[in-house]
Amino acid sequence: MARILIAEDDEFLRDILKDYLEDSGHKVTVVPDGKIARDVVLAGDFSLVISDVQMPHLNGVEFLQWLRTKNQIPFILMTGFTNLLETHQAAELGANGFLSKPFSNKDLLALITTLLSPKTDDLPAIEENKKVHQEYCKVSIEEFVAKPKLDYDIYVCLQENKYLKIARCGETLDVNRLNTYRSKGLAHFHIKREDFKKLVDFNMGVTKVLQQSQTVPTEKKLRFMRYTSEVILEHCFVDDMNKAAFEEAHEFFQTAMGIFSENAETHNLLDILNTHSDAIYAHSLGVSLYSIIIAKKMDFKSPQTIFKLAMAGLFHDIGKKEIDNRILETPRPQLSVADRKMYESHVQRGRDIMQAIPNIPQDVVQMIYEHYEDEVGQGFPSGTPKTRMHPLSSVIHLANKFVNHVVKNPTNHQISGREAVFMIEKFEGDRVNKVALAALKSLVFEKKAA
Repeated sequence: MARILIAEDDEFLRDILKDYLEDSGHKVTVVPDGKIARDVVLAGDFSLVISDVQMPHLNGVEFLQWLRTKNQIPFILMTGFTNLLETHQAAELGANGFLSKPFSNKDLLALITTLLSPKTDDLPAIEENKKVHQEYCKVSIEEFVAKPKLDYDIYVCLQENKYLKIARCGETLDVNRLNTYRSKGLAHFHIKREDFKKLVDFNMGVTKVLQQSQTVPTEKKLRFMRYTSEVILEHCFVDDMNKAAFEEAHEFFQTAMGIFSENAETHNLLDILNTHSDAIYAHSLGVSLYSIIIAKKMDFKSPQTIFKLAMAGLFHDIGKKEIDNRILETPRPQLSVADRKMYESHVQRGRDIMQAIPNIPQDVVQMIYEHYEDEVGQGFPSGTPKTRMHPLSSVIHLANKFVNHVVKNPTNHQISGREAVFMIEKFEGDRVNKVALAALKSLVFEKKAA
């Protein structure tokens, strides 16, 4: 049993909360505004405070600000979607939990239980904060404009480890509500990482596949994710690249990587690729990232599209795992006819490898197969004209060329992003997609945020 103080000016809601919490075994005191709450809170030896954000005489944020000068009683703020700025302010002042109206009894009790659970020391709390932050991923608010019905809960990040649920699975976010969030400077929502597969409408048949194959151990997956992030930051960031665009793509990529590495088949492919050649693995990460960056600059918005592009970029060179490193580390102009033929076979090999994995989308396989085809029909393996290519193959084609210049590898000298764009434009401008090239050029020559 806990002694709970409820400050709420709506008499109907106040009485409902009181009755429900008392039925749940708690002792409850209710007051109609923050001023009266301030007068009674210290005398009542309360273990928890629940306050509305909008109240007469003294609002919830002002009440919290005063209370924090006295003690650290756990404090829950009840807020509406129009009170986003006040909610952020409450988080900064030290509110412990948030409930977005209307909230469920289940959410209320779960939050109370969490806040009143005993904590033995600070270390577990720090680890828990990290764990909480890792459970969420950022999603552009624009993704929800045309959604008739939510398939998952939606959150707003108040601080690194504090998230406010603003909409529930089954609800609809109308245009007026979205515009209110935009007007308050909110550009992104957050969703649980486990719901990312629903957002991109893609799970590789994860449920079925995991029943048929060994699940990747969590610690092995986390180690691989940490290593991958280190490789990206060490090898793939280009100093003259738009930093905001890179960070946004990196965050999307990391979430997508979580899906790839939870499946044994795709995780093993990445592990083999990394073991076969550090340079190829860094190159593959770079192509995936810069494909995302270029596509977003070209105004591709669909998370389903971006996810498939990220996957194709990541696995575009998977066929090289079966090719001798001697061939891979020799510049192509110096290869014999037989070795060049072997090198160029990696696109067919990549297609065959990916087709053998259950539920890989066919357009991902097509992009992998076509990443060396070009705008003038002189690429390999088929010299496919651009009118018959997948629309996104040209994005991976350009990202591949760009990364060949800016990420260190055995066959090319590493140069800056601007130098790379200049080289591509001068010597291969007719062979790459002009819209994609213009997008890439703006990303390395414009320093403003994307």
